Amino acid sequence: MFSVGPEPVPNFRMIERHYFKGDLIRSYDFNFGFCIPGSTNSWEAIYGVPEMTEKRIMDLMDSPFEMQSDSFYYVGDTLVMHNKASSDVRTRPPSTAIAISRPCTLELKPSRLDSTLNPNP
Repeated sequence: MFSVGPEPVPNFRMIERHYFKGDLIRSYDFNFGFCIPGSTNSWEAIYGVPEMTEKRIMDLMDSPFEMQSDSFYYVGDTLVMHNKASSDVRTRPPSTAIAISRPCTLELKPSRLDSTLNPNP
């Protein structure tokens, strides 16, 4: 669930990257298009995860909170928010589909972009 402030949000996009012990495991790019000012919205993304070897799965299960993610939120080409998270995947097999809902509020405010956070080349 997310709310949009008083300004329209054109070309809203989220790039989500998942890492295990520093190695990129998967990367997703979601485009939401136009978001109406003053609206409250929700989305659900259901997607499969890449095939993993039995050794990688066992390593995941033996390494709580070593699975980390970066989520980058853009309006047009401007980075407006960056979330980092660590996960314990022992509660769900990593080879199954995952359903994700993320709460956030989008308020467009001028900000200095940090190029180290920009996942685009």
